[in-house]
Amino acid sequence: MNFMRSALSRVLHLASYYLSKKGEQSFSHSCKDIEKSQNQVLNNILKNITGSESAKKHNLSSTSSLKDFQEQVPITDYDYWSATIERQQAEHINLLTNGDCSRYQPTSGSTSKIKWVPYTKSFLDELDNAIAPWLADMYSSYPGIKQGKHYWSLSWVPSDLRNKLTSSINNDLQLLPWWKQVFMSGTMAVPESISLAETSDESFFATACYLIACSELTFISVWSPTFALSLLEFIQQHQQDIAQVLSSGRWPKMYSGLDKVAPPKNNRAAKNLTQWNGTIDAEFTASTWPKLALISAWDTSSSTIWADKLQQLFPHSQFQGKGLWATE
Repeated sequence: MNFMRSALSRVLHLASYYLSKKGEQSFSHSCKDIEKSQNQVLNNILKNITGSESAKKHNLSSTSSLKDFQEQVPITDYDYWSATIERQQAEHINLLTNGDCSRYQPTSGSTSKIKWVPYTKSFLDELDNAIAPWLADMYSSYPGIKQGKHYWSLSWVPSDLRNKLTSSINNDLQLLPWWKQVFMSGTMAVPESISLAETSDESFFATACYLIACSELTFISVWSPTFALSLLEFIQQHQQDIAQVLSSGRWPKMYSGLDKVAPPKNNRAAKNLTQWNGTIDAEFTASTWPKLALISAWDTSSSTIWADKLQQLFPHSQFQGKGLWATE
């Protein structure tokens, strides 16, 4: 059974790699004429907003020029758009673009309140255009990630915002086209069903259980390295509860909001966790995830010190730094 799952995972990774290569080739081709590519991006934006309230407000249409756009669209912050976004959410009408909005992702900076970022199909296509070359490059540069399961951290949503609109706000795989969702969901160490948990604490606990249960983990992708470090500390603090789940295949009563999520079971992982001395070090990470080939996280500015610490705890794994992804 383990052999079959491992073989299936390798096949899915291979398919994901070749499909991502198409995106990488498109990206490389676009880089040969940046001005032409950027003008095409602007034309697509104008086409997607033509006829909308937002386009009328800024006197834009599909025939507007770059100069028109520069002169008629001011540099703005979220407050400039918030009333329109709130009305579009409440009335389920298209105001910002002429296409449907499939998702509103809550996000906030260190000094600001919650902002709901609209995700349309055209915007998701742009995200996929950025993800594809990255994925293809990782598969080529770090072939070890093809040999097992991956963990991509979710967009963690505060408990009081969960299920406000849809559980999809907790599931980053829904940023990808359907065919990539199919391939990648079959290679994930942590199932997307944890987004159905009632609270972020319950999702965090379920994530920790699934990760400890997955000795086949080959890739970890998080945004902030402090998130990965906090996961390790959480495992340390809930060592016995996690071991109990893995040995019994049942969630503790205190996590009643996980009733829609199937618990993992792994007797060997439970035994190893029970015998662990509780010290978070390189020996623990190597014994728990021996096949881990790559960790990807922020590693610049204020994240540098934490990225260095993460690398010290995972010397058997390679590390790839990444930058901020601007969604605002």
